[in-house]
Amino acid sequence: MMNMTKPLTIALPVALMTTVSAAGAENIALRVGSGHPIGLLAYTETAHEFFAPELERRVNEETEHTLTIQELHSGAVADVDEILQATRDGLLDIGFASLIFEPSNAFLHNFPLFMPFGTPDPYMATEAGRATLEAHPEMISFFEEEFGQKYLTGSCLRTTGSVRTSNGAHFPISKGKRSRAQASTSTGSPGHHR
Repeated sequence: MMNMTKPLTIALPVALMTTVSAAGAENIALRVGSGHPIGLLAYTETAHEFFAPELERRVNEETEHTLTIQELHSGAVADVDEILQATRDGLLDIGFASLIFEPSNAFLHNFPLFMPFGTPDPYMATEAGRATLEAHPEMISFFEEEFGQKYLTGSCLRTTGSVRTSNGAHFPISKGKRSRAQASTSTGSPGHHR
């Protein structure tokens, strides 16, 4: 394992990444992981099927370094509410997390959950979330100030397919059965699960 210096972050879902300082070609091994199993939620599937292999491919093809990624999902290193700390503490080099599970550490970053109405379109939700973060840079600097990590980007990979009211009532906007994973993203407030 190389010397790691400064962590970086992708949020909402979050990927926390440590940068490496390298002089000359090196073999780099990174530990990446999340608290959820691959495929349970869209962010772990995207981390496994796109981010990790694409990062490995680009480093190996476009630099003189060799990158190997070890994936540690399903809470192998950290539970869903421990990813920020695990990356800060060096247990993971890249940690993928959904900030809904970090209500104490990232309460303000869960603002989409408390909006009275939202869009079922994940692209529009991502655009609105990014615009909010750009308008409030203190929400981005929070990661560096509190956890020594740099925010890279955020995304909404899937929505629950329902409209929420401020009292937690749900109104489905599409036919079909909600999954347990979707239901878990629809809690009314931190610590109160429906």
